[in-house]
Amino acid sequence: MSGRNLSWFDWRIALVLIVIAGSFAAVLAFPEWVPLRYIWAAAVATAAFASPRATLVVGIFATFAAVLGTLLVGNARAPLFWVDIIGYLLLVALSYVIAVRRSRSEELLRTQATTDALTGLANRRLLVDRLQAQLQVRGADQSSAVIYADLDDFKTVNDNFGHTIGDEVLIRASERLLGCVQEADTIARFGGDEF
Repeated sequence: MSGRNLSWFDWRIALVLIVIAGSFAAVLAFPEWVPLRYIWAAAVATAAFASPRATLVVGIFATFAAVLGTLLVGNARAPLFWVDIIGYLLLVALSYVIAVRRSRSEELLRTQATTDALTGLANRRLLVDRLQAQLQVRGADQSSAVIYADLDDFKTVNDNFGHTIGDEVLIRASERLLGCVQEADTIARFGGDEF
């Protein structure tokens, strides 16, 4: 399968869908022994690892399977049937909310791990990762450039005017550096007053 991009494919979601389909088949084969709620054990679990969109799609698929299973095995008693459907839809909504919160937390952690908190620039870790990626992508006949700069007498600014003014100088310097590069370039705060 080389050459194909399967970045959209997630084995965990495929496994959840197989479990839901298997549970659906088990309900049809053994309606007295296998409750429809087993379908939901897998569907709600997707909120722990899947994207919010995938969680929503799996939840809707599980709701459809549960409702269809209820109709096919003849357990659709009017008041309880509607209570079940409302319960399933509430579980879809809850799973979606959990997935959104988890996704936001992961994005925040990713950002904190790769971004300088003061300037918003890439940090040393992200810079090294991008340099390594650039070296792997570039061939022997292609060139890249790295420019290293530090602020002269920055320690004097911190000592004489305080760290608040020093932080402001670093922020202004990062803004000026960002104005001098193209969008594809990386500006990073390597540490202290080093860019």
